[in-house]
Amino acid sequence: MHTTNSRIPRFSLISSFCFGLALAVIPTGNAAENKAANAAEPQASNASGTTAQPAEGVVWLDPFTVRDSGDLGYQSSSTTSATRFKVSVMDLPVAINVIPHEVLKDVGAEDIRDALKYTAAVENAGTGNVEATSQNMSYRIRGFNTPFILKNGFRFSPEGGVSIPAIESIEVVKGPSSMLYGSIPPGGVVNIITKRPQQRRAGELEFQVSSWNGYRGAVDLTGPLNSNLAYRVNAMYLNSDSFTVNTSRTAKEVIPSFEWRPFGRDGGKLFVEYTHLDRREEAVSQSPLRTREVIGGITYDRLAPRFYEKGFNIPTSWNIRPKGVFNEQRHSTFYTDYSQALNKNWALRMAGSYNDQKVNLAKSQQALVVVLDKSPGPDFSTRRPIQFDRNTKPATSSGLQANLLGTYEFASAIKLNLLFGADYDKNELDELNRKSTADNTIAFFLSNPDTWNYVYPAESTFTRTTANSNLEASSSAFYTMGHVKLWGDRLSLMSGLRKTDAEATTTNRLTPASNALNVKNGRTTYQAGAVLKIVNNVNAYAIYSESFQPQTQFIFQPKDPKTGVNAASPAMPLIGDGFDLGIKASLFGGKVIASAAYFEVNNSNIVRTLTIRDSGNVTILDTYQVQSGEEHVGGIELSLSGQVTPQWSIMANYTHLNHFVKSDASDPARVGKPLYGVFDDDFAVLTKYIFKSGKLSGLSIGAGLKYVSDGIAQPFLPNQIIEFPGYTNVDLFGSYSFGAQRQFLVKLNLRNVADKIYQVSEHLQGYPRSFQLSIFYKF
Repeated sequence: MHTTNSRIPRFSLISSFCFGLALAVIPTGNAAENKAANAAEPQASNASGTTAQPAEGVVWLDPFTVRDSGDLGYQSSSTTSATRFKVSVMDLPVAINVIPHEVLKDVGAEDIRDALKYTAAVENAGTGNVEATSQNMSYRIRGFNTPFILKNGFRFSPEGGVSIPAIESIEVVKGPSSMLYGSIPPGGVVNIITKRPQQRRAGELEFQVSSWNGYRGAVDLTGPLNSNLAYRVNAMYLNSDSFTVNTSRTAKEVIPSFEWRPFGRDGGKLFVEYTHLDRREEAVSQSPLRTREVIGGITYDRLAPRFYEKGFNIPTSWNIRPKGVFNEQRHSTFYTDYSQALNKNWALRMAGSYNDQKVNLAKSQQALVVVLDKSPGPDFSTRRPIQFDRNTKPATSSGLQANLLGTYEFASAIKLNLLFGADYDKNELDELNRKSTADNTIAFFLSNPDTWNYVYPAESTFTRTTANSNLEASSSAFYTMGHVKLWGDRLSLMSGLRKTDAEATTTNRLTPASNALNVKNGRTTYQAGAVLKIVNNVNAYAIYSESFQPQTQFIFQPKDPKTGVNAASPAMPLIGDGFDLGIKASLFGGKVIASAAYFEVNNSNIVRTLTIRDSGNVTILDTYQVQSGEEHVGGIELSLSGQVTPQWSIMANYTHLNHFVKSDASDPARVGKPLYGVFDDDFAVLTKYIFKSGKLSGLSIGAGLKYVSDGIAQPFLPNQIIEFPGYTNVDLFGSYSFGAQRQFLVKLNLRNVADKIYQVSEHLQGYPRSFQLSIFYKF
């Protein structure tokens, strides 16, 4: 079993070396003038999609805020998610995918699942999630589950909806990233960047209709209130049914925001954003149907496509969940940040976030498996064991961040960024779960659709309380990072460390309060990397990084033979580490960025459960946990994004994963076997061509292709294999802009044009063939 500090000595030397090398070559004496302090404000795209020209005068360039002035088609040239200060993607020793707003608009994204569809090694992780929604924000990045995302750098609820029209870009940082973001899994992190107010008055109206009676309206307004104060208002309303019966969703959201320069345009900036969201989803299908065969003593479950291939006469619109199941969410989120230049070289950024959410769930848990050795004729029937639950989960989360950034340029062409930071996060979650007395086994007939869907039981039947708990978790951290460019920008070094302390207390209200469990974890995480310019526009990079993820659970020891008690102790945190070796190239005059990387990531201290049975393998004698599990994911990743010509944009990603269990005391036979829910190969390409002259001027056409190989899900029975069939999915889209200033845009999206039956996870089936027609008006 790995201890929590087993890798510190070796890589603390790497960290020290990078800092030492940077400091050794920095000359002493006065710093050069900060040229950025006297530069003009960068251009910024406004809501209408045109380019806002900077106002005359000298302004301070905010090093913490990424404007999209560097976006070319599907490529964004700078990011803040990997460093918390603005830096070129080419100068980062990190694998990162930036998804600009143009991509979200082209694919007609309705939720985060759509937005991340063409980003390789980022897959929906709905396996085992009986509360799955279409918004599902739990993902696997490089094979490891990431149960949350970030919004403007702060952790955001996995059940929180996000308004796509209000998103400026999405940044996916690959690999362990605890140096900046603390308690996260080793695969990586998704960070949503929201739109900010602009000083030029502009707006956009959107109206959209889609398959299954869907429609969405959105508005985006921005402009100045005076020379130092700008506003932005995003609002959205959505109403839609779905391809499965009894399924619908509604959402309404309003996001006002302001940006204020209290000391004029050469001073600091205060950004304030408030979000209010109401969202309700009815009977989101829990799982596609699956077939079952027993071959050689192994039970094979094949999910949706296999079922329909066998000719069972059930339409794809069948819904395993009953009428009345719902997921109801209400979120109020307040976010603010302030950045200020302190002098020529130093700038300060402070940020805070508060989120109050109320989630109310009506759940059902059931499964349908059709045994292939039975006839699917008109009288074929089976029975489903059903459990009905009502679950309420009010929660609050808050966070504070402070960053001090020093930027120096020396006469010897050395550029240095020094970042010092601190952050604090606190989260509280209450959970009340009740079961219904109506739990039973329901019969249904394949030949009788009236028996397929039934009504959820009345509220008065939920009288059995099965969970009533409170979780309070907090963490605080201090970190520092250095990024230096040497030898005329030929060499970039980045190194940092973070000290995190985390604490969690779980109180079970079904038992006396004295049974509260308290877990404390602490960890220092490191990151060190380098970028070397091989030739002009081609850089090689290497990075080592670590991750740290506290666990709130207790692990139970084997039962004491004298007392019959399973003693408990706090679980140690999950510890991850990994490295990337790669090449980045800036092509076509910087319009396209391509990269290739080889990576390896490990995650250890995984808790496994052991069940001890009698000699007849029937009676359970003892159940306890061991913390010795370790998983490994390695692979290659290829990426390309940008604007090959002024007419042609492209984004393409490919990932091959070699993943396996390194240790599992609960099941030694799993060692060397693939991880559950992880796909070996993932390829995605999105491309668009715009006609800018001639009779077709204003027309654009595009296509997207997504390929995912086979995978396996976690079994529920002994000697069982649940297979995920791979799939290839093709989408098409086109648009036409017209009007005196091209202020009108009509866009048509066709999803899954081949009408393939596929699923993105065990509990979320992919869209059948569908359409989306959108009309935009810019002003």
